[in-house]
Amino acid sequence: MLIDAIQSTVAADTWAESGGEGAVRPVGNALVIWQTQSAHDQIAQLLGQLRDVVDERKTITIDARWLLLHSDDLNRLQPDGSDGVAKLDRTWLDRLTRRPTTIRGLTNCFSGQLVYIVSGTRRNFVSGYIPVVGSVEAPNDDVRFAALRGGARVSLVSDDSTTGRGQEAGVGYQPIVEQPNFGALLEIRPTLARDGDTAIVDLRSTVTVPAGSEVVAGRSGATPAPPVVDRISIDMQELATTLRMPIGEPVLVGGLTYVPPSLGSPENAATELAGGESLENRQYYLILNLR
Repeated sequence: MLIDAIQSTVAADTWAESGGEGAVRPVGNALVIWQTQSAHDQIAQLLGQLRDVVDERKTITIDARWLLLHSDDLNRLQPDGSDGVAKLDRTWLDRLTRRPTTIRGLTNCFSGQLVYIVSGTRRNFVSGYIPVVGSVEAPNDDVRFAALRGGARVSLVSDDSTTGRGQEAGVGYQPIVEQPNFGALLEIRPTLARDGDTAIVDLRSTVTVPAGSEVVAGRSGATPAPPVVDRISIDMQELATTLRMPIGEPVLVGGLTYVPPSLGSPENAATELAGGESLENRQYYLILNLR
């Protein structure tokens, strides 16, 4: 099939089958081709295009791990290499992966395919409210003549007082409900390089965790109170990059240590220097392995 494709695509009238001098013969898994230099160049271009199509259809396994680490863990996981290249210690990688705080994702995709890995818990919370606008009253002669037009009158209801016509006005609220995902999100596109031993990776990693909440109750008084509002603090870490990485070798993509304001105060800094114990807050670092 490959021989037919070459003979029908490149200089079709120069092959021996068409009365020319060109020839192609299979030798094991290789081809021996007798042709002009121009035809050889065209054949090389055709074979390169066919390889690109095959490479795009190769399957890649994505193994992503988010490890909760501090500086001491990082030094154990990625010691300085003797050849100047920092490689991950697989023994420590396996040990840190078994921690209960680790997040790990695994999936397969084609080379060049954009995939998403999402893991976590969704939580509903009320972040605010919208006052309901008005009550609708039946049209009457007083309103019709006052407004110089017919139809119902819509008023903004802001209290629970009596309107004087035997109707009771009240306040209504429409809650604003949000649903964030607490966990990890990975958007990644791995593309195999021509050598087959490395890949170009475009990725975006997002990790969100709740950092506490403050419940704000409605106001007191005769006016009906609005619903309770959850003011949730969210710690978010986002990382976006493009890198070239080897196939079959885990790589520390990156991460960022976040120090809460309370831990970064001068009082805590003095305690750290005096006691010798680090107050560094552990954060997630992304480890990626393609195979």
